[in-house]
Formats: sequence, C-alpha cells, structure tokens
Amino acid sequence: MALPKTDKKIKDMVQADEMWKVYIRAGDDSEKIWRYNWGWMLDEYKDLKQKMDEKTATSELLKRVTKEKKRDNRVLGNFPLSLNHWYGWLAEKKEYHLESMTSPDFFKPLPLPEIYRVTEK
Repeated sequence: MALPKTDKKIKDMVQADEMWKVYIRAGDDSEKIWRYNWGWMLDEYKDLKQKMDEKTATSELLKRVTKEKKRDNRVLGNFPLSLNHWYGWLAEKKEYHLESMTSPDFFKPLPLPEIYRVTEK
C-alpha cells in the first residue's frame, strides 16, 4: 500500500505512516459502526426482495406482460469512424425509426384484472 501523494515534502516518514494507518482504521471502524447501527436494514431489504420475487412469480398480470414482449432483433453494427458518430447515425436506418402515434400497435393496454371490471346491472 502506497502513501498518499502530496505536493508537500514529508519530513517524518514514521508520522506519515501512522497517519495513514489511522486513516485506514477510521474507514474500517466507520463501516463497523454503520453495520451495527443500520445493518438491520440490509436484512429487511433481503426479506422484501424475497417477498417481491414470490409475488412476481405468482402474478398473472406479469405473466401476460412478459409473454407478450417482443424480441428486438435489430443489430447496431459498427460505430462510424467520424467526428459525427455521436449524433444521428441510427436515424437513417428504417428499423430504428420511431413508431407513429397512429400506428395500430403503438399502444395496446392490457385488460384490467377481473376484480376491476365494471359489470352492467
């Protein structure tokens, strides 16, 4: 481990080494203090993620959404070797044009789940 670089000349190498050790120790101690005070939040997030994964696995709505996803088979290819390669090089390719708002498949909302359907009386 190297000592931090400074513009000042170090007059006492032993003192500089001790200061570096104190700096590293303070970083290690601050992590331990954080884990002692707030480490319980990590366990809460793990439990929350596990519960969300279970809900996601059993969700009928998400199954329909992921089933209807279309695979994007477009390939970017090589970037142009020019100063202007940052802007507009994909705009000339037809497969990268944006869909128009009038396109019939621009936006297909999923039907609401049965519990939200309004029934006629």
